[in-house]
Amino acid sequence: MAIYKITYRISGDETYRDVNVESSHPLTPVDDKVIEATRRDSVNYQKASTTDSVFGITVVTITEVI
Repeated sequence: MAIYKITYRISGDETYRDVNVESSHPLTPVDDKVIEATRRDSVNYQKASTTDSVFGITVVTITEVI
């Protein structure tokens, strides 16, 4: 199994976040594994302004690291 680094961005935020995922096949931004990993990781996201909500996640890159 390979490890993939998924870089994504939450709408309304200028920073990028990363999450690692193991997979036996190459991943694409529309794979369930990618979507689930970014959703799980973004749960811990805290925006400086508490009046805004998270509207969307954009997968920027998926890179095989091992």
